[in-house]
Amino acid sequence: MNHPSDKKISVVLLDDHEVIRDGLASRLGLEGDINVLASVGTVAELRAVLSRTACDVLLLDFSLGRDSIDGLNLLKHLQTRYPAVRILVVSAHTDIPTIALARKAGAIGFFGKDQPMAALAGAVRNVATGNAYLPPAFLDYISQPSAKDENPLAEPPPLDTILAAARLTLRESEVIRCCLAGLSMTEIAAKFRRSIKTISNQKTSAFNKVGIRTTAELFRIQRKLDGP
Repeated sequence: MNHPSDKKISVVLLDDHEVIRDGLASRLGLEGDINVLASVGTVAELRAVLSRTACDVLLLDFSLGRDSIDGLNLLKHLQTRYPAVRILVVSAHTDIPTIALARKAGAIGFFGKDQPMAALAGAVRNVATGNAYLPPAFLDYISQPSAKDENPLAEPPPLDTILAAARLTLRESEVIRCCLAGLSMTEIAAKFRRSIKTISNQKTSAFNKVGIRTTAELFRIQRKLDGP
């Protein structure tokens, strides 16, 4: 998608915090070549906007509220439903596995909320032209000789590989990820609007497929994969 000098880059924002949305929109509004079409706080609002409005770049928060779909599955959905939209994830979580997973799920760029706001417009322009944008710390990491054999852009994180090999369903994967995030059965049930019994059954099924019996074993696997 090319952007001639007389055509502005159209942007839609999704973040569940109003102060973040307003800050991003205000900063991008200072740029003469960027037009913020909409700023929304929920996935439902985003779908409504995208169903009636074409945009060049979607700025997407990776960690929405507990009652929303997780960032990874939202990226996959958007990539399938709106393949022409170029996605720039904007997140406070800038660890290497999160950035790698976001890229593999369809994000062209990743902007950390700890980065200077002045760099945001450049990130948007990069993504609008189909070029990747990654945080400087991530680029430094993958350029290190020690990272060449385990480049996160080449292979998914080990835990994700294990979950994929276990052939978990989407809902089983959601429950596992929430367990690793420290959520209780009650909190997971509330997040996905399912009964505690359903969540418990999905957790048990996932554990059986992975070959473990307790949450403690799941955390032990994660610690081993994370290394010392």
